[in-house]
Amino acid sequence: MFRRNWAVVVLIALLCAALFVILNQSATEYALVAEPAQSDAAPGATLAYDPVAVPAGTYVVDPHHAALTGKIRHAGLSHFAFRFRRFDARFTYDPERPESPNVEVFIDPSSIDTNVDGFDTNMATSERHFNVSTFPEIKFVSNSLKRTGEDTGVLEGELTFLGVSKPLNMDVVLLGTREGRRGTSVGFSASTTFLRSDFGFADGSGNLADEVAISVEADFLPEPQ
Repeated sequence: MFRRNWAVVVLIALLCAALFVILNQSATEYALVAEPAQSDAAPGATLAYDPVAVPAGTYVVDPHHAALTGKIRHAGLSHFAFRFRRFDARFTYDPERPESPNVEVFIDPSSIDTNVDGFDTNMATSERHFNVSTFPEIKFVSNSLKRTGEDTGVLEGELTFLGVSKPLNMDVVLLGTREGRRGTSVGFSASTTFLRSDFGFADGSGNLADEVAISVEADFLPEPQ
């Protein structure tokens, strides 16, 4: 009886050891897969939050650290969320003229991602929606920046959507600047809302609200010389 019990104990110990090895290996593999893209920040670099600390120059969006998402109320219930997978943005900045940053954003409407099978194509191609064959680009160009706080402001500009151009203001937050391998990188959050009906965006079902909310999270790097 003692030998039998001893064998059971040894067998359980071996199984536990094997399970620990498997779980440890899986965790390591997951960490390798989930590791984000390498940061441009230099080792030991610290964040700064003063717009004056941004050097003069032209900055381009870092596509690996940027997201452009939106949401719209659906059927009076939840907010239907979406994102654009392809967009470009840049700004030219002069710390002596911070009120004129000259921001440009270009969005590829065919890259919309709704996480609904088949709906992306319908949104992109339908004449009632983005109609990309006629309007292949959504564009925002800034006119001025009004500072509202130490690291906040209102970016005033013009949105061109479905061939219609109208004024659009964006609330922006400077998240910080950091010295990196390519120079000073800058991080921003921005948000805005607009009425799709102002641009002729129709909805035959009547299930979508008129107001669309847009959010942008982006790192910018100095434009390569």
